[in-house]
Amino acid sequence: MLSTNSHHKSGPSRRGVIIVLAAILLIVIFAFLAFSIDVGYMTMTQAQLQNAADAAAMAGSYKIGETPADVRQAAKEVAYANTAAGAPVVVPDEDIDLGIFDYTNKTFEINETLPNAVRVRTRVVDQPLFFAPVIKHYDFDMETTAIAMLNPRDIVFVVDLSGSMNDDTEPCWATQVINEKFAPLGYPSVANPLMEQVFADFGYGTYPGNVQYIGAPLGVSQDDTAFAEMTQDDGPLADDTCDDWYRVWTDDDELTRRQKCYRWIIDKQIAVVMPNAKPTPDSTVNYGYWEKYIDYIMDGEWVGNPPPPEPDPVDTGGGGTGGTTDPPPDPPPSDPPPPEPPIGLQIPIENGHLWAGLGLPRGPRSLGHVAGDTHSAMQLLLMQSPTQMEIGVPRRGSYDEIWVPWYMDGDRIDDFNNPNEYTFPNADEDLPKDWRNWVGYITYVQFMMDWGRDRSPDVSNSSNSDPDVGIKTPLSVLSQYCPRHAESVAGYTFNFPPREQPMHAVRRSLISALAVVADRNIGITPGAGDRVAIVTYDGLDAYHAPQLVVPLTSSFNSAMSSCVDLQATSDIGSTTATEAGLILARDHLKPTHLGGAGRHYSKKVIVLLTDGVPNAWSSSQAEIDDFIVNNAGDDYYHMDYVWLNAALVQAARAEMEGTQIYAVGMGLGTDYDFMDRMSRTANTDEGGLSVRGSGNPAEYEQRLTEIFTNIIKRPGSRLVE
Repeated sequence: MLSTNSHHKSGPSRRGVIIVLAAILLIVIFAFLAFSIDVGYMTMTQAQLQNAADAAAMAGSYKIGETPADVRQAAKEVAYANTAAGAPVVVPDEDIDLGIFDYTNKTFEINETLPNAVRVRTRVVDQPLFFAPVIKHYDFDMETTAIAMLNPRDIVFVVDLSGSMNDDTEPCWATQVINEKFAPLGYPSVANPLMEQVFADFGYGTYPGNVQYIGAPLGVSQDDTAFAEMTQDDGPLADDTCDDWYRVWTDDDELTRRQKCYRWIIDKQIAVVMPNAKPTPDSTVNYGYWEKYIDYIMDGEWVGNPPPPEPDPVDTGGGGTGGTTDPPPDPPPSDPPPPEPPIGLQIPIENGHLWAGLGLPRGPRSLGHVAGDTHSAMQLLLMQSPTQMEIGVPRRGSYDEIWVPWYMDGDRIDDFNNPNEYTFPNADEDLPKDWRNWVGYITYVQFMMDWGRDRSPDVSNSSNSDPDVGIKTPLSVLSQYCPRHAESVAGYTFNFPPREQPMHAVRRSLISALAVVADRNIGITPGAGDRVAIVTYDGLDAYHAPQLVVPLTSSFNSAMSSCVDLQATSDIGSTTATEAGLILARDHLKPTHLGGAGRHYSKKVIVLLTDGVPNAWSSSQAEIDDFIVNNAGDDYYHMDYVWLNAALVQAARAEMEGTQIYAVGMGLGTDYDFMDRMSRTANTDEGGLSVRGSGNPAEYEQRLTEIFTNIIKRPGSRLVE
């Protein structure tokens, strides 16, 4: 009974305990639900917020370089396109910071003036939970942050210093060609200011300045016989009143006559017509230098009577066999005159020696047939007897035909690729010839442009590119006479050499581009932001190999200073080794463990500045052809055009390595077919085309600066935090 009563009394108590336990278990269950569902919900929301922050920071960083408002607007629009907790992500302006991110130290400092990074915060506030209110957690706040910065870049500017990079200021042909090109567009004298600047830099007064014909003060004919008339036996330099330093005597040989006449031209014409010319014209001090200028402009000519024609061939052998014939006759005097003296002509004389550089034209009158004679070529010329009076003769009492002046140098005003018919196909090839025999600043400026920064006119071409040899022209920064003038560029002041074009526009626009890079890296630890390098190229010999002028550096001011003295080389030889310049740039951008100076995390960029006319290469044709066969593309030329394909192959290799090459055309003679192929090969074209420089010389620098700035402002971005 007792047990029964006891059991009966405990029933209600146990039911109460179960209810309590059930309630407790429900709380635990809801707690677990809160942990699993609400925490998962919070985790998902955090991921959504982070995605929105990342995307917004990237979008904002792409707008760096525009206004802070543009940066914030881009970030907000992208954030709003994302959702978190079931609603678009709204980011207020105060949650978007512009500043400087130091990649090395991983620090962010707010700076809206010169930012390189954007920091975006995304948030949810008072977001309700599903089950957590059971445990008295009703909502949650959450915040995420992302920082995106412009990619730190390693940028190499590859600059063409070939002879054509001063073509636009070659006054004896290019000025007229450029003016004629733009005359239909209403700019008939657009090239004149370019020459006016050059004349001002040299102190030559107003372009084109005065000119005077060779021998004009002596009253000789203003034609191609002027020199011959000055130096004939009874010419003005043979007058009794003439100073012995210049006086021609009847028994003077041709070399002596030439030297005396050139002395007179140096001292009595060049020094008078060009009083500001350097080195100061003085035949006792710098005869060798000014001799080259006179040869450069001198118009040589045959004077005297040609020898009578040889007899007709006589058959003495009978039956057409075993006989001999005389050599064919010279052309009759009525035939067209012989050609101009070629470069490097060599005439054999007695005893097997060579008489080099006489300046005689090839053909029957070259005296090559006297090689086995007992008399020298000069003796034969002087042994002829006079037949009639003509301008330029007698010479040593003889009236026989002779070419004067002897020993003219082969580097002439109508050589040196004057005019450049490849880049200016409509240029009149006779334009430079019209300036023969004219002394004046205009022909002297043309002379300096042709000899460029590297050549010394008074030294043999085999060694005259040595910086320590000879007298460089005053155009060259290697000359003690090179004039400097101050110019302001991008807020900096530099002392530039004369304004040869398009080279000077390259110098200034490069400095402007480097100034943009410098501004974008203010406040960044050196080495953590962008770095720049400068590579130059022209030819391939010992004095013209591509140069790493500035290795990759964060010292932007020193890079700017190095641009000041960039100058075009001479027009002698092949001086556009584009491939070699690109190879040097690619090698320099390689990571340090591969022998380069590039950083493994940086974006690699090459900016090629050229007129797009390669004419020298260093790789073998087999190597180039093999690459093209194995990496076929529509933009390569025919296999025979190795000098063009060589550069395109380098662009393709750079693209494979992840390096961007931007091909920027320079000057009016730019070959844009090549430049477009280069851009397409490098995958940096815009609708199949390379970027276009200005067609107007007055806008060279402005357009180039725009191009460089656009390239620099498109670095790409990366999330860094």
